[in-house]
Amino acid sequence: MQRGIVTSDLALAHLKLGDPRACAAELHDAIDVASATGGQVATQRVCLVWQALRPWRTEDFVAELDEHLHDALIGR
Repeated sequence: MQRGIVTSDLALAHLKLGDPRACAAELHDAIDVASATGGQVATQRVCLVWQALRPWRTEDFVAELDEHLHDALIGR
């Protein structure tokens, strides 16, 4: 479960450094971990970082992330 939290934090660091694509890539990994472990804190962190990507919501890489998030965490 710690891996999901750390990966979400890494995704947020990428975003704060100005790289939303790298953020989204890391967040895909965090979603997989949160989905596999069912960790509540990891899931919350994923959602917080996902919300921080709102300024890029029209980009394809965020649309792919939205779909992955829905399939892995919301649709389960």
